[in-house]
Amino acid sequence: MNTHVDLLHGSVYKGLLYFALPLLATSMIQLLFSTADMLFAGNLLGMGAAAAIGSSTMIVFFLINFLLGLSAGASVVISQYFGAKKPGNVRSAMQNGIIIAIVGGIILTVLSYVLSPYILVLTNVPDNIMDMASTYIQIYSVSIVFTAVYDMGFSAMRSVGNSRSPFIYLAIGGIVHIILNAFFLLVFEMGVEGLAWSTVLSQILIVILVFRNLLDKNPENPIHLEGLHPDPFYTYPILRIGLPVAIQSTVITLSNIIIQAQINLFGDEIIAAFSVYLKIDNIVWLSTVAFGQAAMIFVGQNLGANNVSRAKEGVMKCLIISVGITFAVSMLVLWFGRPLFGLFISDAAVIGYGIIILMILMPLYFLYAIMEVLSGALKGAGQSFAAMSIILIDMCVVRMIILMIVMAVCPELWAVIMVYPVTWIITVATLALYYKVRPLTSIIEV
Repeated sequence: MNTHVDLLHGSVYKGLLYFALPLLATSMIQLLFSTADMLFAGNLLGMGAAAAIGSSTMIVFFLINFLLGLSAGASVVISQYFGAKKPGNVRSAMQNGIIIAIVGGIILTVLSYVLSPYILVLTNVPDNIMDMASTYIQIYSVSIVFTAVYDMGFSAMRSVGNSRSPFIYLAIGGIVHIILNAFFLLVFEMGVEGLAWSTVLSQILIVILVFRNLLDKNPENPIHLEGLHPDPFYTYPILRIGLPVAIQSTVITLSNIIIQAQINLFGDEIIAAFSVYLKIDNIVWLSTVAFGQAAMIFVGQNLGANNVSRAKEGVMKCLIISVGITFAVSMLVLWFGRPLFGLFISDAAVIGYGIIILMILMPLYFLYAIMEVLSGALKGAGQSFAAMSIILIDMCVVRMIILMIVMAVCPELWAVIMVYPVTWIITVATLALYYKVRPLTSIIEV
């Protein structure tokens, strides 16, 4: 079966959907890794364990988003060389991306293991769940290097139009993860340690599957490893594009950690509600990310092929699809809010706080879809520094100013949550203005 989608020819709508939907399914499977932990913790270990895992969620996002930013840099370079029909450059860029992932993953694994307990203290995690949260995040840290490698491998596959193989590999890993969760909790009674170790082992399995694909030297495989050779010619553009995206992602996550720290002051019930909300939120958020990545790859390949008009057409049609799907999914999440929260936890007060959060955010979540597609298009054109600058100013600096005002004037849960959609509106307006006045251009010579 052909796993590659042609984004350079034919129907734009068809190409985007065929490429993005497996990517979305992949993201949903990836969500199972953390969601499964919350489900098992909330139902078998109690609210304290669920809050402990939830309180470390933002730290995990902080680290993984940095690695995803680096892989985005590789995606742009690989996709543009693929569009320009330069297979040798495609393979060399992919190999250097893997090297960056290994080195970056090892560094972040060490930093996460050493620093995470101190970060938990800084984010006001309550003493009664501190030990569980610290144990979970330190064991989870071991998996970061494996996450870095398979995310880079996935980026390489997607850059040449293959979004199906990552879905298959993550589906296998997700199933194994759930089985291991049940095994470690019910058989060995390992608590949150077992949940963390099941993540590590399932991530290792995914890395093995990814390398099996990358080592395949079938002529139809546009990417395959022939040995890892560092080359500044490829490392530089990957880092030039990827580092701004990584910084953008981590600083946004840092701003969310600061908001989490304020929410942690409201007590265990609201901590648990917000922690569960973050898992449910991912259902909607991942749909926006999938189409943001689709826009990035579509723009990258078509600019590499010197087809600017098709790249712009892809952005507009990706906006239509992404906004429509995101709005529909967010309304479904809002409608089924109570049973969704009930999957994680049975406490009525926690569910009540969770519904308040859903009612504020879900109706406006389509704004995030617009933001992801526009920023993805800019990244695909190599303009990641501009996208980073806009998003950092609006989603971090402006967000923190608004948060400080809210905490001084109205320190209530609903007011803190309103900080999110207000900054979404500001960011979308700024990105749309920049996209309108700035042309899309390729970063490679074609």
